[in-house]
Amino acid sequence: MSDDTLSQLIADAIAAHLAPVVKWLYAVFAGVIVGTAFVVGMVYDVKYSIVDAKRDADEAKATALSAIQLTTDLRAVVVGHDREIAVLKIQNARGGVKP
Repeated sequence: MSDDTLSQLIADAIAAHLAPVVKWLYAVFAGVIVGTAFVVGMVYDVKYSIVDAKRDADEAKATALSAIQLTTDLRAVVVGHDREIAVLKIQNARGGVKP
């Protein structure tokens, strides 16, 4: 057997045994790339979800403050009407203005 034939047999044997390892390494590399893309996508999704939640919370706070102000204004109107009703009742009791 010549040295070239032996070298060829050894190279073929190494290639036959190394091919599955190389395919496995390609699969691992592809998995790492896909996993990294997935994690980066999740990070950006969470980041922008937090930004959206903060904006929604700010809008809700502004709406709540507006509702509190409207409630205060309404309370003043009700108190004013209660006074007017009380005055009219007193006037009516004294024989003044008839409702």
